[in-house]
Amino acid sequence: MPVIQVEAQVSAEQLLKAVEQMQAQEFEVFVTQVLLLRAQREAPRLSSCLVSITFEN
Repeated sequence: MPVIQVEAQVSAEQLLKAVEQMQAQEFEVFVTQVLLLRAQREAPRLSSCLVSITFEN
């Protein structure tokens, strides 16, 4: 399947409907990428929590 880059504004519901159409392997790759994105977003928050805990002791 060819992949092109586009900019679009879609609702979460529309995005979910698009994801539902993915083949199993493509879906697994997508989920892995989403989980990685979530971990990257949480990393700064977790780092600051760790710093706070470190300096409290």
